[in-house]
Order: sequence, then structure tokens, then C-alpha cells
Amino acid sequence: MKQLISKKRGLSNFDLADLKELTSLENGQNCRINEDLYNIGSRGIEYSILPWQKQHDMSFVGYSPFGSDGSEYLNIKPVIKKMAQSKNISIHQLLLAWVIRNHDLLSIPKTGSVAHMQSNLAAIHVQFTKDELELLDKSYPKPTQEPSLETI
Repeated sequence: MKQLISKKRGLSNFDLADLKELTSLENGQNCRINEDLYNIGSRGIEYSILPWQKQHDMSFVGYSPFGSDGSEYLNIKPVIKKMAQSKNISIHQLLLAWVIRNHDLLSIPKTGSVAHMQSNLAAIHVQFTKDELELLDKSYPKPTQEPSLETI
């Protein structure tokens, strides 16, 4: 690992223990970004990884904002469909907008065409009310304890 951190680097699938170990190494502070699974059905990073990275000025990139084969929410709950319809947007736009809702992290959505890319970009403009976010939190709860790091 020591050779990997001599220059500014990014990481993927590091949990909190890995991040702490990395930053304890010489030049460990040169890591500027970590990439982990993050979507409305896979919120484990919210418990400790995101707060720790913010505290250490390390950026975050979430992958699979629309879920993955193992993600619980692929059975889209009615609240998602209803909210997307009420906002006159697609389910994918709603899911991506939720991931980037605070504008303090990046996401890597799959894009297979120019139209798909334009649809993804439109998610930047989606706003949520406090009530909508509470409803989504109720349907897809935040973690209340340190979870295992999910990967695809």
C-alpha cells in the first residue's frame, strides 16, 4: 500500500478501518477520494464513512446509484414510483437526484446513450422537500449501526 500513496490517489471500496489505516501511513493524506457503493437501498456509508471523509476533507464518489443485482431496493417501492410521478420525472432521475441531493458527493450513473446522459443530467435540478426526504428515509432507513461495507 505504501507505494500507492506516494502521489495523490483515489481508492475504491475502503471501509472506515481501511481509511484510518491508510491515513496513518506516511503520505496517507495524499488520498483525496474514496469510491463505494451508494444508493437509496445501500446507505451503509452514511453511518461512519461519509462523516469521516468529510472530517478529513476526502471527497466521495458513489457507484451504482440505480442499484445493483444484490441491492434490496431493485424492487422499487411504491413511494418511489409515486414521488417520481408527482415530480414528473423518471424513477432513475429520482434515484440519482436522491444520491446527489446535498451536492457534496459525486455519483457514477450508467449512461448508454446521449438521451440517457441528458436524463441523468436533469437529475441535478430535482429538489426534495423535507417531508419527501423523511418519507424516503422511512421507506429506506439510514443505518443505525456500523454495517459491513457493501460492494457489487
